[in-house]
Amino acid sequence: MAIGQITKLAKYVNQLINDAGIRADLAAITGAALSGWKRNLLRATISNVQRMLDAQVVNVWEYAHLAVGYSVGGDPATWNWTPAIREAVNSRGNLPLAVEFPDGIYWADDLILVPEKTTIFSYGQATIVARDMMLISGGIEIPLFGILGASNVQIFGLRFRMEPKPMSYTGPCIRALGGNLNGEGNQEYLTNKAGTQFRTVVTKMTDIKVRDCYFDYWGNWQFAASYADYRNIKFTDNESFGCIRGAIVGYGNDGTGEHIYAQRNIFVFTDEGAVTQRAQPNPCAIKIDGYCKHVFVTDNSGYANEVNGKFYSVPLIHVETECDTVLIDRNLGTGDYVTNFIIVGVGQVDSISNKQGPCRNVTVSNNRSKIAGISLYCEMPHNLKDVNNTFLSTDNSTTRVFTYIDMTTEPWATGANAAYFRANFASVAFPIDVTIDGGDGLITTTSAGKYGVSALRVKTLNIKGTKLRGGQVNVNLADCTDITVAGVSGKGALRGLYATGCTDLSIGGKSKFDASDKPPIELVSCADFSVQDSRLIHKPGIPATDYSIRMTGCSLGVVSGCTHRGIGIRTDGSCVDISIHANFGNSTSSDNATGVRITTTDAVAAVMP
Repeated sequence: MAIGQITKLAKYVNQLINDAGIRADLAAITGAALSGWKRNLLRATISNVQRMLDAQVVNVWEYAHLAVGYSVGGDPATWNWTPAIREAVNSRGNLPLAVEFPDGIYWADDLILVPEKTTIFSYGQATIVARDMMLISGGIEIPLFGILGASNVQIFGLRFRMEPKPMSYTGPCIRALGGNLNGEGNQEYLTNKAGTQFRTVVTKMTDIKVRDCYFDYWGNWQFAASYADYRNIKFTDNESFGCIRGAIVGYGNDGTGEHIYAQRNIFVFTDEGAVTQRAQPNPCAIKIDGYCKHVFVTDNSGYANEVNGKFYSVPLIHVETECDTVLIDRNLGTGDYVTNFIIVGVGQVDSISNKQGPCRNVTVSNNRSKIAGISLYCEMPHNLKDVNNTFLSTDNSTTRVFTYIDMTTEPWATGANAAYFRANFASVAFPIDVTIDGGDGLITTTSAGKYGVSALRVKTLNIKGTKLRGGQVNVNLADCTDITVAGVSGKGALRGLYATGCTDLSIGGKSKFDASDKPPIELVSCADFSVQDSRLIHKPGIPATDYSIRMTGCSLGVVSGCTHRGIGIRTDGSCVDISIHANFGNSTSSDNATGVRITTTDAVAAVMP
């Protein structure tokens, strides 16, 4: 055999020996660590291990070496992951991207911009801890995750916590904001570049979803979407504890939204949460603000307790500023320091745009609450249906159950910030077409200012089949027009129904009112009204001078077919054209065989037994 052939054979034998060693090493338990891999963009059919790995979602640990403090074998919870997370979420440019966070704690301390078509998620117990993200000088609220002019973004399955517990106002956890990532708009503003002013950039942003996340001790909004034209925004199945606020969509100058979903979220506000709560008024669980259409706020629950005796005006759900086609359904609110459960409002007088307007086509249905204040507070809604809600209000200086008001009576309506409101809505600044259908309202006190239904200047109000218990007045109506009260049960209040300055008022449909101090029904300066087919009951011990129905300064009225338990009916104060007939009662001092005593001081009143 030639020397050359012997050399080749020796090399071949040596190669076989080495190859066997390599195979043995690869087959060992630690063999996988001997193989290297670097992610490439997938450009061909998956036919080898490289391409199969390239096809997997991005794992944030692929960029762990960029974390500040990184060391092999070190404690990942002590590293600053901000640069690693930034690199991970931007690793594919404008291509669709999914970034997974395995179980663990990831510390971050600065803004992370999220590009379009990005999903950030965890299937385990990954917790992102934000440290020292306080309010920046100049009032700029820097978020942890910023979605700037981007669409098709999902964040789900993550836990967020702020450390230390915030002692002052902070930036939001996740914020979507109008603008884009090419430098135009608000990127510099969001990153607090010196001297940068906020610019309104109305960008269309679609399909932004935050779901199945847990927020712990956050000092501002958990999710905020503002200053953009939003479509299909979903904040669903999230939980929060000890945060100052929940989620807000649509706020800001020219901010709009369509198909907004806040569903199946749980919010717990406690004195163990952000210290900021103790000074901040009006923290909300859910707020939809700014010309949003097709809004669904359903199946959420919220709880708030005392924060050093200062948990002022906490609306769990707040919808305002010309929102249209809104469903608020099957929500639950509890806590002695929730002073507003649901608000349907016209807008903030101190907002940037200074624009206020009524919400339209709103359905509030099947909600339940046990709170300290106003269960449902509506500012000049147009076409609102209040259906089968169950509200219990405990003692509070502003306790109401169902409240509908005319905004021209508000002090701010004459101020500089209300110019837009006066120019566009002053002539229709009252609630229009309100229906209260069914439901149950309970107030646990009878002190002054506690009303079951409180309506001011409502045009077309229908109350039917509703149960109202407790309070100073079951139904309080002022300057309303076209009112129907049918099948309503009011009891346990000092006064049943009290109406002043109302016209076209119909009370009947087997309604029942009792009272413990004042007349079950009292009408003052009302015209064109009827009280029919109702049962009116005095509680024992009421003053002998009070009556089951009392009318003062009224005209064009009919009282008939009612059953009275007590003294009877009284008219005074220059009543005109009042017809009283076919009533029945148990008064021993009645003026006729019907058992109803009729007392009138008005010579012009037409009274027929």
